[in-house]
Amino acid sequence: MQLWVLVTLTAALFQCWRTAMQQKLRGQLSVNAAAVVRYLYGVPVGAALLGGYMLATGGALPALNWQFLALCAAGASGRSSAPTC
Repeated sequence: MQLWVLVTLTAALFQCWRTAMQQKLRGQLSVNAAAVVRYLYGVPVGAALLGGYMLATGGALPALNWQFLALCAAGASGRSSAPTC
């Protein structure tokens, strides 16, 4: 079996699991609270992926500057609210 098939099937499995868990949380919390929980559970995974990439490539995080922070603020203020289903 090719690696991309295994990765795709695993991603589909985790997507289905995440959706089921979010639906369960929506019964106990508001829609927005369930979305916050979903994103907070993704933070450690993102940090692990970033750390693995940095270790594999020998890279480092760039220094923060005001231009970067201004662009982050502009992107955050332009975000629309999550649709409700």
